[in-house]
Parts: sequence; C-alpha cells; structure tokens
Amino acid sequence: MSLDSTELLMSLEDYLHISIPDLEAEKIVTIQDMVDTAAAYKGIAERSSILQQQLTERVNAALLDLNLIATPMGLEERVFLVLNPFQGPDWQRFCEILKLEVPKPEIKDPPKAGLFKALRGIIWRVSYDWQAITLDQFLTVIAAANYEKLIDRKAIRDQFELYCAILAVVVEKTGVDFYEVRPEKSFANDLGID
Repeated sequence: MSLDSTELLMSLEDYLHISIPDLEAEKIVTIQDMVDTAAAYKGIAERSSILQQQLTERVNAALLDLNLIATPMGLEERVFLVLNPFQGPDWQRFCEILKLEVPKPEIKDPPKAGLFKALRGIIWRVSYDWQAITLDQFLTVIAAANYEKLIDRKAIRDQFELYCAILAVVVEKTGVDFYEVRPEKSFANDLGID
C-alpha cells in the first residue's frame, strides 16, 4: 500500500480499534477485502442487520407517508424511481420525516470528452446511474452518512454496520461520493487512492 492508502488504512484501523499487519494489508484491494479483513479481526460473522431492518422500516414509512408508494419497497427495488432527489418538494419532506442526513446522488456529466469533476484534490467522474440505485444501496448510504449517530464503534454488531462504517471513513478521508463506494470497488483503480 502506498502512502495515501496507508493513511486511509490507519484511519480505518483507528476507527475500528484493530491493527492489521503490513503483509495482510497488502492483500486489501477492494472495499469488500477491507470488510472481510476487519470482520475477521473483530470476530464479526453476522450478516443480517438490525440497523438495516430498522432503516428499511423508516424509509418505507416515510415513502408511504408521502404517498410515493402503496406497499413497502423490497431491498432490490430502485428507490429513485419513486423518490426524485432533484425535483419537487418530496425530497426535502422525505429528509424531514426521516430526521437523518440523506446524501443526494450525483448526476452523470453529459457525455463530453475530458469532462471530469475535481473533488478534494482527486480527479473523479461519476460512474453510476443514480436511477438504478436500489433500496439496499440507499440504506447503506444513509447509514454511512449517519454512522456516528447510528453505529456504536465499540460494539459493531454485524457486517452491514461494519461496511457502513468503512464506507463512511473512506468518503470522509477521500471525498469520493457515497454512492460510488461499493464492495467490489478497488481502492486504487476505482476510487483513486494511491
């Protein structure tokens, strides 16, 4: 790992109260690798999540309250097909009902050659379609954006909470968009961390 990735690893180790040996750290390439390694060091095997279930209920209740859905959404459904973060008062009202920070996704830049977005010293371009974001991804982003409020760092209960905490630290340290950080993303190739 280079200096930037070493700094990020140190931030993650500090937040999670773990220490990963250098030889093992060299094998961490993706976000999922970091989750798996941290889970092993913290002894976290549980995959089902109370926090994810609670957020699912809260988000569905807010969407139902706004009459944007007739029945609760499943985790694989596309949330931004019913909740448009860029038009109308629904987004603001949704955030008020939820009482949590809810990051808006970025819109892909128009397809022009060389059009990039500079963000906190790195060159970064949106690589996802915001309309394809599932409820599962949306819940993860909400949990990560509110990790200090929702997750007890001394008592992380499951891999969902662990993933959300890692996502939050990565976003905080790099400035990358919340929705850009996915388990399969490489720290170096996808997120621009040297």
